[in-house]
Amino acid sequence: MASKPPPSKRRRQVETCINCRSSRKQCDKGNPCRNCLENNRKCLYAKEFPYSNLSPEEQAAILERLLYETRGKFNLLKNYVEQNAVKDWESQVVMASTKRHLARNIRLEADMYNYMRRYTASWLVNVSVPGQPEWRVQDKVFKNAFGRNGFIINLMGTLPSETIPPFPRMLEDTDHFSIDIARAMVSVEEVEMMIALYNDCYSFSALPDFISPHFERNGEYDLLLSSVMTLMLSHCVNLHAMKVDNHQVLSNAFYFHTKQLRDARVANGIDIMTLHATFNMMLYEAENGYLQQSGMSRQYMSIMIDMLHAHYGNMSVWQQNLLRHLFWAIHTADCAFHNMQMQDHVLCAPYMHVHKQRPSDQSLQVVDKLKEEYIYYRCRLAENIRQIWKTCYEVEAPSVDGAQVKALEDEMWELYRELPSWITSEEELSKIAIESCEGYECFCGQPDQHSRTHPICHRSLVEVWMRRLRYHFLVEWHGTWLLLYQIFLPKAGDVVQLPFIRCMEHGKLMVDVMDRWADDPDFFDCYCYPSLKTLLVASHVHRYLLGSEIPEVRQKGYQLLHQLYTIIRRSNIYHMYKNTSFILGIKATFSAIRSDYIYPDAGQIIDISTAAANSNDADLHMFSAAAS
Repeated sequence: MASKPPPSKRRRQVETCINCRSSRKQCDKGNPCRNCLENNRKCLYAKEFPYSNLSPEEQAAILERLLYETRGKFNLLKNYVEQNAVKDWESQVVMASTKRHLARNIRLEADMYNYMRRYTASWLVNVSVPGQPEWRVQDKVFKNAFGRNGFIINLMGTLPSETIPPFPRMLEDTDHFSIDIARAMVSVEEVEMMIALYNDCYSFSALPDFISPHFERNGEYDLLLSSVMTLMLSHCVNLHAMKVDNHQVLSNAFYFHTKQLRDARVANGIDIMTLHATFNMMLYEAENGYLQQSGMSRQYMSIMIDMLHAHYGNMSVWQQNLLRHLFWAIHTADCAFHNMQMQDHVLCAPYMHVHKQRPSDQSLQVVDKLKEEYIYYRCRLAENIRQIWKTCYEVEAPSVDGAQVKALEDEMWELYRELPSWITSEEELSKIAIESCEGYECFCGQPDQHSRTHPICHRSLVEVWMRRLRYHFLVEWHGTWLLLYQIFLPKAGDVVQLPFIRCMEHGKLMVDVMDRWADDPDFFDCYCYPSLKTLLVASHVHRYLLGSEIPEVRQKGYQLLHQLYTIIRRSNIYHMYKNTSFILGIKATFSAIRSDYIYPDAGQIIDISTAAANSNDADLHMFSAAAS
């Protein structure tokens, strides 16, 4: 006869109420007990959650409200004990008795505070989509001031340095390699492919509109085409893994030829074409690590923008539209903190109003409407980023008014609600018929005149732009939430503040979107990746979570950081920045905790707080390794 397994031991539940246990009094286990009834206190037992009969979403909302109230009471009681020092002996006797009661209440409040903090963390690590559970907070939370984190302020000031190559390169003129030889080495088919890829990668470009005899006579087409070849010959190899023989030598030859054409044209006056060519040259310099030349191009562009802004009223209509598009392209690139700074008097000009970029109602093809929508939403997001930077980062005060943070949050949600429903839905893109979606009915039954496909993946541009709106834009949107709230993050380990909740929520959702993007292999490497600013901020926040005192939060921080790094490792962007502090900082964090952490698949979590505290690379207050 088989022996019965030994009965499992059940932990004895504490039947004494919290008040009696903290005051070390005998509890009669009533509801309420006699001691709490005599002292007019709320009788609570630790063995059950008082709101277990409500739905999970309602429990989460109640817990968040109680967390803020408990934290406020805890701080008030603590300050009262520390600041009330009385000299006369009679008052000291009364104060001593009062302090004993206050100390007992502080212990009780601290126990409740720690219990609810851990209970809230269990909800945070299971966020799936925005609004589920909906972390609603009362408006009174935003009536307080949001304290700024000094470590993050210093970090954001040197953000671009994390992607600086360890040995910055210099562009050297190749006098022995003429532009005529470079042109002969590039076929007509390759030129057409570069132009097509430029328009697919850089959404504000309009190069096909410049192909006309008029521009050929003025030399404008040669200038712009040369700048595009400079940028795309290296871009195709770096971010699209295309094989182009001698691409670096060819890029250098086209670069110096473009510089000569631009300087000769600037001698006769600055116009839109010179600014467009300089912008392409600056992108090429920044992408390939030519830091000195990139800085000079940014200064050159600042002068050009200021002069063109002053003559905006004297331009023709098509020139004004082109200039506005170009200014917005420069501004959206500037939001990555790796390009030039746009002047406020230009950004606040009436012609730069974001609603002037709203999609046209007379689009003839689906791909045109999708591209216009993408440009418009990127402009809206870029304007939100500018407001966040001015409101939260450029101020010198130690804190920011909560009402301003609430206004920025409302603008972000307003943009999200304006997105077409197919972007925010969970339905697979391969199963969505865009012509049947709301707002696209006018294209139903019309022949697709846009037969050109993407030069790399050879898929239709409708499919490419749908994925760019679904994946690329949503990643940037979640990353903007991290930018908004990371500056208000408390010390590592404290999870009861709204900034922690928002960063935890959107940090997970952002990585989930990138994960679905990476699982779409036909489109993952077909177009540009999220801005480096977004990836850097996400890695900072995920490493910050590793400093939490709660095991569930530490585990989630490791999962998110490992998931983000895995996606970057699969992309071609990894090869561009593998030797920079951006990637080296993440690797150092893994090395610091690998010996003390068991992967989530093993079903066990090991305490990594000691490893994080004893390692400079894993110090969550520093966030990343020192910049080169």
